[in-house]
Amino acid sequence: LGLRNPATTLPAFHNGKAIKYHGLCDGCQVPENEWRKHRDEWLTDMLKEWTNFIATWKNMKKYKVGMYMVYEHLFDPIKGPATVQRLASLLRDAGFATAPDNDIPCIWHRTLGEDTLKAYHRRAYEYEDYIPGYTATQRDMLSEQLNILAEEQANDAELVGILRGYQDEIRALVRIDTEWNNETTNQRARK
Repeated sequence: LGLRNPATTLPAFHNGKAIKYHGLCDGCQVPENEWRKHRDEWLTDMLKEWTNFIATWKNMKKYKVGMYMVYEHLFDPIKGPATVQRLASLLRDAGFATAPDNDIPCIWHRTLGEDTLKAYHRRAYEYEDYIPGYTATQRDMLSEQLNILAEEQANDAELVGILRGYQDEIRALVRIDTEWNNETTNQRARK
């Protein structure tokens, strides 16, 4: 099951939609005030969808979660190759052919590329115009929703550890931002 910290996946998803459907150039970032407007209007629903995604997969009878593919771990020089190795082992156990174990670190590095790894470690976010922020109230809501989900999934120590890590990152690293203000947009349009 693929996971990413909601504090970064929600704005990245919004940005990806703007690229795919609204003409934003590939690699570009939506204007910050546009992110604020989207965030303030949709954050509660987006976070609910994020938590429901996890709960849905965890509650499926037909499928079993074999592992958690943590997005942030993929960019770590220790955790990244270990994550890919774990995936290869899982696939191998299911009867699929995979690369030899000793090739996995090289495959990991070549797939992501040196530039991507350096950029991620500079900013921990794929776009460089700004780091999407949240109001203090929104930051607290993100943390509380992760806490609720962790309590609901208390029997899954691995998932709880991931969720607690996301909580720590949100408390320590989320940039506190202002609410969306239409006046900011109007002032820019008049210039």
